[in-house]
Amino acid sequence: SGSSQPKQIGRFVRIGGLVMASGYLSFTKGTGSGSFTITGLPYSALNLTDYFQPVTIYLDAGVTAGAALTVQGYIIYNTSGITVTTVSDTAGTVAALTGAQLAATSTYMINATYRAF
Repeated sequence: SGSSQPKQIGRFVRIGGLVMASGYLSFTKGTGSGSFTITGLPYSALNLTDYFQPVTIYLDAGVTAGAALTVQGYIIYNTSGITVTTVSDTAGTVAALTGAQLAATSTYMINATYRAF
């Protein structure tokens, strides 16, 4: 909560039920500490139970906790948001990226191809 978004750029194409979206997101950290979610995809994902769709996320800057983490994301069915997670490069464990792990300024490039309804 309380984050500001100095730069937010995105484009998408929809062909039938397939959506291809890409974007650039740069923001200043707020006071939130819960799970980090990127919202505002142009269409909600297909509503099939347990149909999670992966998203490519390039982290340009922005995670302070854990140098050996890979940032990844996925779209949960029937939502228009991306849940952002981390994978420990040493232990292989997956966990939600939290507000506490974000740097003062974060920059992400995102690419998603997903099924929508």
